[in-house]
Amino acid sequence: MMTTNEAAPSTVTPTSSGSKQFSVRLARTPEDLAKATALRYNVFCVEQGYPLLIERDGKDDVSDQLLLIDQETEEVAGVARWIATTCKLGRVAVSKAYRGTGGGEFSRIRKTCCRVEWPYLSGRILVLGLEDHLKSREGRAGVENRDKSECTINVSSQLPAISFYTRLGYEIEGQPYEEAGTPHVYCKKVVRLPRI
Repeated sequence: MMTTNEAAPSTVTPTSSGSKQFSVRLARTPEDLAKATALRYNVFCVEQGYPLLIERDGKDDVSDQLLLIDQETEEVAGVARWIATTCKLGRVAVSKAYRGTGGGEFSRIRKTCCRVEWPYLSGRILVLGLEDHLKSREGRAGVENRDKSECTINVSSQLPAISFYTRLGYEIEGQPYEEAGTPHVYCKKVVRLPRI
């Protein structure tokens, strides 16, 4: 169940499921950024085989990094990058231990959360946390969206993740294309921003 926590501005999206509690927050310290970088390296370079030069594209310095935090262990379970100037969500990565692949603690959590089988629950929390982040107008997103009433989130999704994004309300734009040797397709979603 997704709820908003207004008491803790650095915790954008708290959620609980079973005995686990997660939150999504903006990476604010060098330590946070190092954890985000390490997780992305493990997922994209080690697991998926992308070259380090593609993963480290030089856009982190102009981006907000959102962290999915396991509230019990304080471990970074996932990360997503928001490039405010281009309104692009990318580098969404979830640690293998928190993916809904049918094994371990996370599988039990996803089966009990909201009585819905959702194989990418931690990724879902992270992407919905981005929407909360945009609405909070913190970080670079706050600067770029200062005078806007809505923001269009753009995603270059790997083809196997398309159903993940469409379940979250994203619309497919155009035809599949190849990026870094992997089939992708563009998706977008408009998020209404509160008045400030």
